[in-house]
Amino acid sequence: MHNVVNLSSIGADAGEVAGSLHAYNLIETELRQLQQVNLAFVRPTGFYANLFSNLATIKADHAIYSNIPANVPQKYVAPEDIARVVLPLLTATPAGVTVKYAFSDTLTGDQFVADLRKALDMPDLQWVQISDAQYQANLTNHGVSVEIAQALVQTSRYQRDPDGLYADLNATHTIPGQVVLADFVRTFVVAYNSEGGYHSNTIAD
Repeated sequence: MHNVVNLSSIGADAGEVAGSLHAYNLIETELRQLQQVNLAFVRPTGFYANLFSNLATIKADHAIYSNIPANVPQKYVAPEDIARVVLPLLTATPAGVTVKYAFSDTLTGDQFVADLRKALDMPDLQWVQISDAQYQANLTNHGVSVEIAQALVQTSRYQRDPDGLYADLNATHTIPGQVVLADFVRTFVVAYNSEGGYHSNTIAD
């Protein structure tokens, strides 16, 4: 028997409703065709690092722009917490096909902004909700193809329904990792205060 540990993604259990995440469903489906293989899928949630894309607009506008409402719970994960899930699977891959999830903490945009206001001493920092059309225009204006931009917009629509997005994860009773929001905020502040390390995320009118 051979052993395969595949780094997949949240949403891999869903169809095209997951937008860009549907690609992981296709990959998992193909891998499941392998014979004589112990196959372990690891599905991390959204990476904390994705939030660094907001550095430029926080600096310029004291705002985070998103087409996901600020009160929607989202799960984020740090690389070290993914590693804590992956390592045991590499050293002793379970027999058959298994699925493990990885996440560090659950937070809303409101919670993230509230912590950043204190950490950055920026009391006027706001989470500004934009439309799907504005989000797509921002992506295409920064060189993303229309097809990929549409898939990413669909993914964000799927993220607005955490009960659906995290249904399978919640059914597995996955234990959160160790890197909580407060830990990431400290890392975020270091990045904010550095000379570079961020890219523009300017929103289209």
